[in-house]
Amino acid sequence: MTLWLVHRATQPTLPWKWTGFEFLLLCVIGMVTFQLTPLSTETLQAVSPAVERFLLADLYPELIGTEPRFSWNKISLAPVETRLTFVPILCVLLLFLLMVQRFQHRKHARSVMLVISLGMAAYALFGTLQYLLGNGKFFGLITHPFTNTFTGSKGSFTNSNHFAGFLALALGPLLAWTITSDAHSKTSRSHRREWNSNMRIAFGGVASILLLIGIVLSGSRGGLILATVSLVITMSLTMIRRAADARLPIIFAVFGIIGLGAISLIGDRVLDVNAQELVSADIEKMDRGNARGIIWESNLAAQKEFRWFGTGLGTHRHVIPAYHEEKVSRRIYTHAENSYLQIGTENGVVGWILLTLAILLVIIKLMKAAFSSNVSKTELPFIIGSMASFGVFLCHGTYDFAWYAPAYMLVLALYLAYVFSIQTTHPEAEKQYSRKTFSSLIMAGGLIAFLTFGYDAVGPAALAEPATMRYLCYTAQTKHVDNVDDEMAILKIRVSELRKSLQINPDDIENQISMAKCLRRAFELQDLHHLYPMPLAQVRAAVYSGGFQDSKQLTSWLENKAVMQQALPLINTCLQHARLASLLCPLRSDPLLIQAEYCFTNSPDSEQVDYYFARSERAEPQSMDVAFDRGYMAWNRGDIEKAFQEWQPVFNDKDPNQSRILSIIAPVLSPTDLINTIHPTLETLNTITMVYQKLGEEQYAQAAIALANATTKAIPELPASERLDYVNIAFIRLRSAKVKPETIAFINQSAEYFESSVPMRRQFAQWLVSQKEFALAEPHLEYCISRSPGDVQAKEWLQKSQKAMDQIARQSSMRLYR
Repeated sequence: MTLWLVHRATQPTLPWKWTGFEFLLLCVIGMVTFQLTPLSTETLQAVSPAVERFLLADLYPELIGTEPRFSWNKISLAPVETRLTFVPILCVLLLFLLMVQRFQHRKHARSVMLVISLGMAAYALFGTLQYLLGNGKFFGLITHPFTNTFTGSKGSFTNSNHFAGFLALALGPLLAWTITSDAHSKTSRSHRREWNSNMRIAFGGVASILLLIGIVLSGSRGGLILATVSLVITMSLTMIRRAADARLPIIFAVFGIIGLGAISLIGDRVLDVNAQELVSADIEKMDRGNARGIIWESNLAAQKEFRWFGTGLGTHRHVIPAYHEEKVSRRIYTHAENSYLQIGTENGVVGWILLTLAILLVIIKLMKAAFSSNVSKTELPFIIGSMASFGVFLCHGTYDFAWYAPAYMLVLALYLAYVFSIQTTHPEAEKQYSRKTFSSLIMAGGLIAFLTFGYDAVGPAALAEPATMRYLCYTAQTKHVDNVDDEMAILKIRVSELRKSLQINPDDIENQISMAKCLRRAFELQDLHHLYPMPLAQVRAAVYSGGFQDSKQLTSWLENKAVMQQALPLINTCLQHARLASLLCPLRSDPLLIQAEYCFTNSPDSEQVDYYFARSERAEPQSMDVAFDRGYMAWNRGDIEKAFQEWQPVFNDKDPNQSRILSIIAPVLSPTDLINTIHPTLETLNTITMVYQKLGEEQYAQAAIALANATTKAIPELPASERLDYVNIAFIRLRSAKVKPETIAFINQSAEYFESSVPMRRQFAQWLVSQKEFALAEPHLEYCISRSPGDVQAKEWLQKSQKAMDQIARQSSMRLYR
């Protein structure tokens, strides 16, 4: 782009075509520069007063007890992410401005539009084949840690919604090009023109069908909406401008039948499910538990505090957890599920103003181009298609944030550049207006300066990404690890990959946090193997009990071989990564909690622990990790009541920290004492039972009996659809605990609620037969056989029971006779 613009600047006969986006480009640069510029305390308080709530005298523990002062001087709360996000936005805008100038040759412009649109149809075919015939890997080679290609047509996108939205961008231009009439007058080449027209209809129709099939197979309900929006806009404008081919009804009939046939063969189930959900208009069902409602409310809350300039471009995922009004069960919202809300959160009112100006500028230009009498008829199909694509873009932004996908934004930039390059006024007026200026020379100079900044921001992140991806793949494998040795082996590989990534890009916030967490886990695993002479809790308690005058004396004691000499290097490295992550982004709770856990190695001041906890709660008030760590600290201090008070929210919520807590307290408390202390739900009680299963038969039996009793009491209040699952779980636990009298009592008490349930009564009968309780098993077996006459195994059990009962009766008679 730079070389071409320099060439453009040196040619006085080539005018610069103004678009209006040059001014917006400068405004975006100015806004982001302001977000990244260090400001004085007074200025920062004036433009972003909410920073004070999060970061007043907070970045350094030594500020505890001193006069409050700001320890942050930028509007952006994650400057690294702001720079990283800023560069691609500039690239998209610069590509748009470049293509506006390149598209002055109209035949070349139309060829580019056609090639891009047909290429996207071919891409839709690739995504379809990958879904139907693939092995679950992207391109048949690449394993992604969080998704696969079995769940829907995705192409190279990890999100099927974004793939569907991307294909919908091309649907309008392709359809308009297909159904508009050939504007060329008939000449001696009329036969070839007609042949070209037929080829246009054939290629365009097949390409449009491929796009629709790709959208349907993606399984995206939003994709169906976007396809509808594109079709409606394209058809409406084609009819209004009377640009449709005379054979349009025949074209639609033929390709409609072909398209419906193809979809019925390979995507009827997906289409039927998604269509039913859309028609039902059940927001709760479509939104998967009100996920969008939660994140939208959080964004609105953030915008009330960061009103004018936002929290910084690209900072959404780091800032928004501080504004969740309810627990989100470890879900990470990387974006706001709404483009307009996210722009308001990250850039405030200023960002909204710039976005509004950009949208108005595009709409005005599209309307002028579509209804101008100076525009050639040959331009009309792609103008109509570009209007449909922009409509898709605006609609997609209301429920998703696909704007950060490079392919999505680059294709949209090309479509809009085509429209902005069209001459809508009289040629003489345009020539007078577009007289030679130094605009291109200025932009070329700016691009040259931008190259260094852009590479410094994006280059290291791009080079480090392969190592990061390998780390994520190994992290996904740890979910299937059953023992400590295997976990440690994978952990070493994960740390190695993270180290490679951080050597290239040390400013990666997520990787710094991941490294700190991996090193903490490495210490925990080594501690499980008893590699250190003193347990961590014992060392921490000794440090906070007093007796150390300063940090130097503390360090000298910790370096004793009998204390923590071997563990200190690992802990210090972990702390180093946690501190760097906090400095890169002060609103992340994970590094703060790690510092709360290990800060005793640097200072005997116990107030530092509360300081880090306070910051963590402000960063993520709904995080159960904070509650767990607070309770764990209280437990180690011997304050059992305080520990359970902190842990109670963890037990009330379905959180993975439950297992961590139970592994700590189960060896100390009996099942009865634990259950009476926390009053768990049935789900939590089942988790407790599984923990005690590993500790001993007697304790497991107590827990299983408690689960069975609680389930029996809860059956009348449980929804009918959930009763079977809960009773089945309790029955399984009782069977494995081998408590026969209690199991029989549970069957008798719960059977009345499952008189018509063949699966449940069959399980009861099978167990009773195995325990030689034939009299109790017989009624259940007779019922099951009456409902399922073909159940051969049940009949065998019944015959076995009857024979056993007859034998028992004969033996009883013989004893009486004797």
